[in-house]
Order: sequence, then structure tokens, then C-alpha cells
Amino acid sequence: DGLIEAGSHAPSHPHLTHLSDDDLRRELQASKAAIEHELKRPCELIAYPYGEHDARVRHAVQEAGYSAAFAAPGRSLRFDRFQVPRTAFWRNESPARVAAKTRFSVRVARELGLTPTRRSPR
Repeated sequence: DGLIEAGSHAPSHPHLTHLSDDDLRRELQASKAAIEHELKRPCELIAYPYGEHDARVRHAVQEAGYSAAFAAPGRSLRFDRFQVPRTAFWRNESPARVAAKTRFSVRVARELGLTPTRRSPR
């Protein structure tokens, strides 16, 4: 129903900012291709391993064909599709804590057009 999206996280979980341009391109393309092959649908999202990114990595992500990228929280004061703050979830968190963490993220994703808007029951 479009409420769950499988995204990339890079095959070897490297520090993307430390890779050469060629290795960065390979990591981004390999991960995207593997997910698309397995799921038979486009992979448009990536979460930066360790939340780390810089202008070069963001540009490479765009060049690899991703529509948006999730970064560690607090990395950007202005909105950017390639620096969307992500939320961490931990074992044994209460349902109330999980709900509180997801409200803002879902709202941002909907504003980006990355999730469907709420449908009325049929």
C-alpha cells in the first residue's frame, strides 16, 4: 500500500565521506541496483551510513538516481531532500515514545511526496 519503503544503506556500510569518488559511486550504484533487482521496483531513498554526508556525497547520491536521503538528526537547519533528518529507534522503547518519534518524520515524508497521503476508509 506504499506505507513501507525499502531504501539503501550502502552494501558495505562505509563512511561515505571517506571514500574516493569511484568507490563512492560504486557503493551507491551497487546498493540501489541490488535492491531494485530483488524487489522489482525502484529504490529511491538512502539513509547515509552513520548519518554522515557532505556536499560531494549528496551530489553523488543525486547522480546515482536517488530522490532523497536521510541524514543524522540536527545536520541542517534548512530543508533539503538530501539531508532529511532521520530518527533512530531502539529496542524496548515504549509505544508512546515510538509514536512521538514518528509523527514528525511521517509529516515530513508526506510533504516530500515520499509516502501516500492518508486515505479515507472504504
